[in-house]
Amino acid sequence: MRLQRNTAKLLAFYLFIVVTGAGGWLAATWGEAQGRYTNTGPFRVCAAIFFICGIAALGSLLWSFYIHVDEHGLTLRLRGATTRLSWESVELLTVEKAGEGWQDPRLTIRLVPGATIRGRIARKQDGRCTYELLGVEDFALPAEDVLAILRRYGKDRVDGRVYLGFREAVRRVTVFMAEREQATGESAERGGGDGPTG
Repeated sequence: MRLQRNTAKLLAFYLFIVVTGAGGWLAATWGEAQGRYTNTGPFRVCAAIFFICGIAALGSLLWSFYIHVDEHGLTLRLRGATTRLSWESVELLTVEKAGEGWQDPRLTIRLVPGATIRGRIARKQDGRCTYELLGVEDFALPAEDVLAILRRYGKDRVDGRVYLGFREAVRRVTVFMAEREQATGESAERGGGDGPTG
């Protein structure tokens, strides 16, 4: 099975960043030239940083990215480098928060001591390397399918239960709110029809 990133989704997002940065810089420059604004330097710096980050992110899409999964292990194609890992060299594949919440969860892999991945910078602890692979919601498949495929081959080395529990809770709340809104709307319609007509 091959897991690939959703390049079209990321392309649209990164283009948005580039356009926002370029537009902000041009607006600040034009506004200062017209005498409407003064001291737009900090705004232009922020816009330029936005633009440069967007260009760098677009450049990263030029490198192919995929994870080929089978019963023997993983083949990772990251930033032009290919690494083959047996399942015995993988200690844990999991989903981690990028900050305090689950806004941008990352698929991470922790390897046994001595194992490394080419093309990625690792966090090291107790001789083990941990790598961020990709945002779990940036794959071409839904996160549930990505984790199911990894777990099918990686068995207990793959853990995304906390994240999947969060997604299920969000889904249930969304369904509950939609049903409640629908019931409220139907109730209001019935109430409006049964009221006095004058």
